[in-house]
Amino acid sequence: MKKSTGKRLLIVLLVVALMAVLAVFASASGTTDGIGSADDLSGLDTQGAIIRFGAYPQTEETNSATVSALNSLANDWQSYDYYSGNYSGEDDPIDIPQMQTSDYMQYCDVTYAGNKYRGVTLSQYRPKVPFETPSADNACQDDNGYTTGNIYWFKYEPLQWKVLDPSEGLIMCVSIIDSQPYHNWVFIGSDAADLDIHGNPVVWGNEEKTHYANDYTNSSLRKWLNETFYATAFTLTQQNHIAVNRNQNNDGYYTLTGNPDYTDYDSAPTNDKIFLLSYTDALNPAYGFDASNDGASNTRKAYGTDYAQCQGLETYGSWGSWWWLRSPGIDHSCATAVSERTYVYHNSDGVCITRDGV
Repeated sequence: MKKSTGKRLLIVLLVVALMAVLAVFASASGTTDGIGSADDLSGLDTQGAIIRFGAYPQTEETNSATVSALNSLANDWQSYDYYSGNYSGEDDPIDIPQMQTSDYMQYCDVTYAGNKYRGVTLSQYRPKVPFETPSADNACQDDNGYTTGNIYWFKYEPLQWKVLDPSEGLIMCVSIIDSQPYHNWVFIGSDAADLDIHGNPVVWGNEEKTHYANDYTNSSLRKWLNETFYATAFTLTQQNHIAVNRNQNNDGYYTLTGNPDYTDYDSAPTNDKIFLLSYTDALNPAYGFDASNDGASNTRKAYGTDYAQCQGLETYGSWGSWWWLRSPGIDHSCATAVSERTYVYHNSDGVCITRDGV
């Protein structure tokens, strides 16, 4: 029996040093569904084509009259519940669990003149590493022009995606659209049993010590993509067009090199609507990426939106920014990522840093 027709669409989302993928069944193009969204899937059959699907806050609104009107409408502020701590700088495990969520960054969505906007305000800076104290020295936001005590507004705009594989419908977001840690809370065990095979303290993803900090299955970023981002970027109608995709979360470095030392950090398979690209995906020429890892590939270069920079994305001028991959890294404390110079790093920054993009 024939199933009903419908083009299968896998969407890769690149958010501040982060990449995500959606499996979508698209049945129409050029439709408008929700404020700030003007879907156009007409190029889905062409590799390298740009399509539009969903909407997200991106460009900062700078018109003074519009900003004044938006400020007058602002209400119902919500906390991002971002983490911070008071790490002493010593390698004392008892300091790490002091990371707590708080209300130092808040947001508010309003509609004005037919457009949707997100307001963002900071009472303290978001630290680059969540167990540090909030301060300008420990943050990227002030470097990007976003300071405490102000309200900034960002317009919801259509998300643009580049088609990587027309046969699978695999597409990648053109811009880094947010900045989030791979995992926002870590625990370093202090017992002898918490040492790895190299004698280093294990970095756990929870206090119960049931999974490593770089376990994608249990990562806070995976949860954020499939809950917070999913609910923000897509209307209910659009969400109904997104299918679940099953992913293997093995160590891509092992896949390419055959070195078995890193398979201890493989994560269980996941079934998600949105997910990050893997280590091997980012080096796959069939997807339009350069297979060489020499730091000279423009195929992996990515730049953050205004909103991503307000969230704490670290920027490097014309070089762009880092973005996350889902594959585990060289040890339990790090995951793979693409650097601003387009290297695909297996030994990247620790999982809890906030300055990398999605």
